[in-house]
Amino acid sequence: MEKVLLLGKALQCKINETSTFDRKSYFYPDLPMGYQITQLYHPTNTEGTVNFFLDNYTTEKTVHLQDAHMECDTGKMIHDGGQALLDFNRAGTPLVEIVTLPDFRTTEEVVEFLKELQRMVRFNDIADADLEK
Repeated sequence: MEKVLLLGKALQCKINETSTFDRKSYFYPDLPMGYQITQLYHPTNTEGTVNFFLDNYTTEKTVHLQDAHMECDTGKMIHDGGQALLDFNRAGTPLVEIVTLPDFRTTEEVVEFLKELQRMVRFNDIADADLEK
């Protein structure tokens, strides 16, 4: 919870005094429980923004966030040679999902947004943000 609150502050979110966890039931092959625990209806953080630069630092862009909420991770599906392999090692692990509004116009904006988000998460010691590993 501490990390999600730090993230909310870094993303300039409104930190809600009340947040709840909901059980979202659906079938998906990499969801072994058949449901996901998530903050679907009352997330911790709402209405944030991320500012970053484009065009060699000549243009500033703002992406608006709907929310940054906690939920349980699913498993991982790996598609290999016509087969679907399932890795359940991370299933049930808590994570933070960030939901943006449709503010992106180009792939460059998406890439720069993600770079800035990674910088913010690392600078504030929220996570190592090294998904490449």
